[in-house]
Amino acid sequence: MQGGGLESLIKAISGLGQVGPKPEFAPGANADTWPRVRHALLEAQLITAADTGVTDPPMLHFQPALNAWLEGHRDTETRLETTRNHQRHYFQFAGQLRQRRHREPQASALLARMERANLSHAVDGVLAQGEEWALEFVDRIGELFTDIDEPWKDLHARAEMLARHLGGDPWRLRLSNQAQRYMEVRNFIAAEQVLHELLAGLGHDAVFERASAWARIAHCRIQATRPNEARAALMTAAGLVAELVQTEAVLEMRRGICLDMVAVCDELEAGYWWQRAIDCHAQLGSTIATLDKYADFLGRVETACCDPNASGELLAELDEARSAGWSAGADAVAAVVSGERDLFRLSNGLDLDDAALIAVLLSRLSVRG
Repeated sequence: MQGGGLESLIKAISGLGQVGPKPEFAPGANADTWPRVRHALLEAQLITAADTGVTDPPMLHFQPALNAWLEGHRDTETRLETTRNHQRHYFQFAGQLRQRRHREPQASALLARMERANLSHAVDGVLAQGEEWALEFVDRIGELFTDIDEPWKDLHARAEMLARHLGGDPWRLRLSNQAQRYMEVRNFIAAEQVLHELLAGLGHDAVFERASAWARIAHCRIQATRPNEARAALMTAAGLVAELVQTEAVLEMRRGICLDMVAVCDELEAGYWWQRAIDCHAQLGSTIATLDKYADFLGRVETACCDPNASGELLAELDEARSAGWSAGADAVAAVVSGERDLFRLSNGLDLDDAALIAVLLSRLSVRG
């Protein structure tokens, strides 16, 4: 960490605390580990907590003595594992911020500004390692850093050099960026045309790039309210993803395809989106188990939606969940209680399990209504 970061990201990268409803602890850690560590560090004045001013967990700032201690008490293997976790989680965080720009541009810019040092460090490392997914990372960083007037042209130049090194051509990156700019101004027809131009120039062996292009075409069609065509594009993208080795970048793409599939199939076939969306998902058992585990929770949310007198207790429960790190899911549930019923808007920024939770909830509310 570059002097600290959002508490939720620190917990996720270190594995010391539960992030969301699905525990992902490091060996030897459990649900009690992070609260004890956090309290001890605050008491020793080795970290300070600062409210972000938005709905996210606080920023934790490390004192120099803590940074020095961490540097001196990690072996090479631990250091490499932490670096990989840092890069992976900030890659995902950059994607979440990019989605958030559309509905909360000020909050997205604020968080990008707060976390710019970690974002820069993560993308710099991925570029230096020559990872293929560094090109997508640079795309995400470029959009976010443009919003906060942070220089990033050097990253773009290095990404072009990496594209050449990987056997590609800079034109891929140029067309990708052009399509993204059209999507940013909601010119989805133009964006789709550019992506088809990109597809036409890709070789048959460029499976990752073709899958990415089809996933983005599907997103354009969703935004343009063309769900049948979007579903066809998503199935094409999912088929290509199935051919790939499940690297971090491929899993991230799979996740995006699943979330878009949830939105499309909910619109086309209410109640039957499950099977089609989950066909793309690598962890069906995990998702089903999550829904079973939260059956009682769904019942309490339903009651709160239908009975204003019960909403206060539920909202207090959601506040506790946010404090435990489940901020995006809790915000989505609170929005449902407040009357939001648009699955696509609600599922932006959620992982598939949380999106499934919201979709099932909306389906049950629709039946009751």
